[in-house]
Amino acid sequence: MAKRKTAADELHKTIIEAILDKKGKDPISLDLRKLKDAPAEFFIIAHGDSTTQVRAIFDNVVEETTKAGF
Repeated sequence: MAKRKTAADELHKTIIEAILDKKGKDPISLDLRKLKDAPAEFFIIAHGDSTTQVRAIFDNVVEETTKAGF
């Protein structure tokens, strides 16, 4: 039986795509869903080559998640 997509899965996908759209480097995603009392379902880490790029990544994540309704 196929795993059902949750809102967290869709948000996760949207964030990763937004990071990659702005050439974010080495995105790493930690799935925290099996941890008791975890503060989030996922923790995503990425970096950029400059403060300007990091700001563009951030702005794109906010824009894309807002467009997706999160």
